Amino acid sequence: NSAERIRAAETNFQAATVLLPHGVDQAVARFKWADCLFSRGEAAGAATNYLQVATGYPDVAEARSLVEPALHQTVIAATEAGDAASAKAA
Repeated sequence: NSAERIRAAETNFQAATVLLPHGVDQAVARFKWADCLFSRGEAAGAATNYLQVATGYPDVAEARSLVEPALHQTVIAATEAGDAASAKAA
């Protein structure tokens, strides 16, 4: 079912963030991990990962296109998690 597939994808994207070297592929994996968390109602964890995508790859030119969508998603996830400070910072 859909929930099982999302959980499996989440596990794979989480593993990819550990296994992949610092770079655009790792940033994309972290973004998708955050998407999975958010879809399962884990808004706080999603916000943390989105924010990491937005701030953790300033040295990776290819990852710059992820900054704006990651900040947007951070605001949404942090707001849902009740974390006004993180939402405002994003």
